[in-house]
Amino acid sequence: MATNVTAISAATATSLATRSSAPRLSEKLNALLLSGDSPVIGPNNAQALRDWLEALPVMAPATAIDFERALTALSFATSGKRPSKDEAKAGLAIYERALADVPARDLERAVTKLVRECTFMPTPAELLKAANHFAAKRSYAISRARHLIWLHERDYRPPVAFIAPEELADLRSAIDEAASRLSANCGM
Repeated sequence: MATNVTAISAATATSLATRSSAPRLSEKLNALLLSGDSPVIGPNNAQALRDWLEALPVMAPATAIDFERALTALSFATSGKRPSKDEAKAGLAIYERALADVPARDLERAVTKLVRECTFMPTPAELLKAANHFAAKRSYAISRARHLIWLHERDYRPPVAFIAPEELADLRSAIDEAASRLSANCGM
């Protein structure tokens, strides 16, 4: 199902990427990434997607400091008994092991989401589920951007210039003249 996206402009600022890391995509281009449509986009939109993909940050795994910040924020935002220092260290180690491959940015976004939703300290599984939501959304957008760029490179044809009626008449007479010379030379 192709839609006309030649009018998509990179001027309107919204972004699927992190708040401060990647160039912003137009609202329409951002929506196209999340849609199922696969139109052939124009050169400006293809370049905007290339720039966006190139500028995406490397998603580094969360560090011990990231985990400490995240869990401190969660513990202050949720109810429950406050653990002792030793219990807190042991709990932090459990969360760190369980979430070792989660990018720091996804962990931060998961904590923000869960602080809004949870009344009790979320388990590592709940944090992982929330972080995976953001990772999946980002992966889908990256995949769609690559697909749309591929479609552009495969199928895009620049618009054909229109010929004025006078030029068309001149072209027809030139073709007729060439055809009559050809037929005269061939003895037809």
